[in-house]
Amino acid sequence: MGSRVHYPEEIKWKVVELKEKGYSNQTIIEIVRIKNMSQIKTWIKWYRTGQTHRFSQPVGKQYTYGKGVEGLIAKLYKYGARSSPSLLYVHVFPPSRLSA
Repeated sequence: MGSRVHYPEEIKWKVVELKEKGYSNQTIIEIVRIKNMSQIKTWIKWYRTGQTHRFSQPVGKQYTYGKGVEGLIAKLYKYGARSSPSLLYVHVFPPSRLSA
């Protein structure tokens, strides 16, 4: 198994910038000295889907914790809270706090 390489956030943004300017993946690999083309594809996917918070996370730690309220609400909607606002309220605040 190969070793994992951590690329700084600045490198990831540079790759996105070069890709937006129309550079090919092979050219980007040569300019920025990235080991694998799949890294470029992953970072571009994160950029296009609005997951740029992942750029600052270490290797193997792509979590949504700490994303803020927007991330929490998006996750709740994903799991079925979209039709019931009270369900959203129950998920955000534990039931023990509702009775007080």
